[in-house]
Amino acid sequence: MFFARFVPGLRSALLVAAGAGRMRVAQLAAWDGVAAGIGVMVWLCVGARLGPAIDHAAAIVDGARTFVLCAAVAAALIVWLARARASKV
Repeated sequence: MFFARFVPGLRSALLVAAGAGRMRVAQLAAWDGVAAGIGVMVWLCVGARLGPAIDHAAAIVDGARTFVLCAAVAAALIVWLARARASKV
């Protein structure tokens, strides 16, 4: 249960499984609280360490956003053309 908090998508499934397995609410809350506390501390440390470089990080994200947008448009165009061609055959 502890590690499930750090894996996207797994936490929800394990909460349902913990309920189905009749895990005590107090035990679930304790493990989830400990994991949340550790996660908060990690993100605070990351923010403190990388905070001064936020402008540089924002520039990288902006460049990546443009690339991803162009790649998504190109992929959509390729799929659309492939479907149009397949429907003619």
